[in-house]
Amino acid sequence: MGLRRPVALVDADWWGALTAAERAMVAAHEQAHVHRRDPLGLAWARLMAGVLPPAADRVVGWWRASAEHLADRAAAEAVGDPLEVAAFLLRQHAQGRPGECLAFHGGGMARRIEALATLDVCATPAPGGVRDGALAGVLLLSGLGALAGAALHGVAERLLAFFH
Repeated sequence: MGLRRPVALVDADWWGALTAAERAMVAAHEQAHVHRRDPLGLAWARLMAGVLPPAADRVVGWWRASAEHLADRAAAEAVGDPLEVAAFLLRQHAQGRPGECLAFHGGGMARRIEALATLDVCATPAPGGVRDGALAGVLLLSGLGALAGAALHGVAERLLAFFH
C-alpha cells in the first residue's frame, strides 16, 4: 500500500504460519511490488479506467495480471525454482488463505501457475510489461488531452515525466 512510499503489509498470523522458505517467496514477491511502485501503477490503471469506462475492467485486470506475473517472477528468481512458487500459491489457494493478499482475483490463478511452470529464471525477462503498458496509457491520455483540452494534457505530461 502507499503511492509515494509503498510498503508491503501481510497478516501477522498468516506470516507466522509460513516456513522460512515460504516467507522468502512472499517477501520477494511483495518487495517486487514495492520496488516497481505497483500501488502507483494501480492508481494509474484506475485513472485510465475512469477515462475509458468501456474498457475499465480490461485496463485494471490487465494491469493487475501483469504486476502479479512480474512479482511472481521475482519470487521465482529469489528461490531459484518457479515450480516451488507455483506450488506455494496453489497450497495457499486450496487452504482458503486471504485471496486479496495473494491477488487471487479475476480468475488469473491458472495463468499465473502456467507462467511459473514455463518460466526460465535464467532467461532475460521479455520486454514490455507494466511500465510499457503505463507508457502506452500515458500516450493515450496525451492524445485524449489534445481533444479534451489543456488540463488533461498537462496531467498526461506529468505522468509521462514520472515514468521516464
